[in-house]
Amino acid sequence: MSNGFYYTSHHEIVNRLAKKFKTKDFNPDDVHDWCAEVENDILRDNDYFVKFLKIPLTIKNSKYITLPCNIHSIFDVYFESGIRAKYIHIGNKIHLHKEVSDEFIYIDYKGTPIDENSGDVLILRGHELACEMACVKNSFFEEYLNGKIDGQRWGVIIEEYENSLNVATMDMRRMTRGNFETMENILGNKIPVIGRVPLYQKGGF
Repeated sequence: MSNGFYYTSHHEIVNRLAKKFKTKDFNPDDVHDWCAEVENDILRDNDYFVKFLKIPLTIKNSKYITLPCNIHSIFDVYFESGIRAKYIHIGNKIHLHKEVSDEFIYIDYKGTPIDENSGDVLILRGHELACEMACVKNSFFEEYLNGKIDGQRWGVIIEEYENSLNVATMDMRRMTRGNFETMENILGNKIPVIGRVPLYQKGGF
């Protein structure tokens, strides 16, 4: 899935922020994750999510699995044998009910499209402003809590953020259903990384 007409990346958001905030640095990794949060958890443009199938993830300390940042909902979690795993989903991790000797586990899930070369989460065009304002809100939140930004200025940020979400939900620049059908499945053996979570490579891809 390439970064083409229908999508852009967090790099564009970083550039937009740099043009507007000359004295503030925005960490690209933070921007990436904040954009992923907007796409997955806030805007949730369900028609353009993608199914990720048989994604191999490393089991840490015999029990814990760190999840990719583009997950919206998990369909299934299972071992190489095909046996389904019992687990609890907490934040960006899966906690297995008991310790196991397996090195990795598979998950099937629905989530935001990614650039298959870089593993970066892609942003649906029309959502750029919402992602940008989410980064502004998240970046300045600590300064607001520390009293460096007064309530009136913080209120302006929140209002602009909420307006950007409204604009994104009304945007009509969309791909056709036919386009979506041709790219709706991504298999775990085709990609090495999602976000900053490397996929388990058994003998290499």
